[in-house]
Amino acid sequence: MRSSSIRWMILGLIILLFAGCFLWYQHSKMAIATENALVDPNEILSGGPPKDGIPALLKPRFIAPGQARYLKSSDPVVGVTINGQSRAYPIKILNWHEAVNDTLGGEPIVVTFCPLTQSALVFERKIAGKTHTFGISGKLYKSNVLLYDHQTDSLWSQLKEKAITGPMSGATLKQLPSVQISWKNWQRKQAATEVLSDDTGYNRDYSVDPYAGYYRLGSLMFPVGEVRTDLSAKTLVVGIQTQGVSKAYPVELFKTSDKLRRDHIKGREIHFELSQENEVISVKDQQGRLIPHIFSYWFAWQAFHPQTELYSPVAADS
Repeated sequence: MRSSSIRWMILGLIILLFAGCFLWYQHSKMAIATENALVDPNEILSGGPPKDGIPALLKPRFIAPGQARYLKSSDPVVGVTINGQSRAYPIKILNWHEAVNDTLGGEPIVVTFCPLTQSALVFERKIAGKTHTFGISGKLYKSNVLLYDHQTDSLWSQLKEKAITGPMSGATLKQLPSVQISWKNWQRKQAATEVLSDDTGYNRDYSVDPYAGYYRLGSLMFPVGEVRTDLSAKTLVVGIQTQGVSKAYPVELFKTSDKLRRDHIKGREIHFELSQENEVISVKDQQGRLIPHIFSYWFAWQAFHPQTELYSPVAADS
């Protein structure tokens, strides 16, 4: 009798476990709002992992530079300064989490990174007076990460900088100035910086880049539409949008041309501040005001800015 009861108890637990897994799976599939789509829903594709399969960081911890033993001086970081407070978010951690919800200088922000497009953007989390938190939907639009917010489950395109489905569809994200440079050069620029701890609460090997093979491929994993052949698809560019005009600057030109230190976009003078290794540290106008800029692969920049101009040393000399 006793063994029979135990068997029934075990069976009941198994049924409850499977029911829980099924409900979780259904929730993970259905929770993201898809109404009010601003793009063709057929172009919203699964990236492989399910919703939250790539876990965004909601309670990040920060440490002093001297404690960041997991970082090499050449490791790239996303550096942000707000109201005098500076922090670095290493790409080797962002590769595994893609979004860090944080509060910096008293302002709620989200630091985002898409390994497939190599684009790092920082946004305000306060939208229309309400503070949002963001996760990773597991879906892509034009090979670029789609975030979702926990408050409405709307989908947000990183490179469109707006919500493309759900109750928040059409709402825009305010991009904040940030820079993607080596850990060494960020410390030179901001000696009092803090840095994201690798004690994230998740069991990840941050010394391994899960996308290393993808970087070496010339081909893309997901469709983005027609790719202009001005540059090879995975050429890294600095993208700027100002005065209603988009323009791209191949990163390699900053290293090979002493002339690429300033430019004009529709009459607005653009100044590039470079490190000793010719990394772009900041972009400013003639009055010294910061202009947000984006590092990304060429295929991604031109997919989201199809009318983009492309910097040409020949045109600049003429």
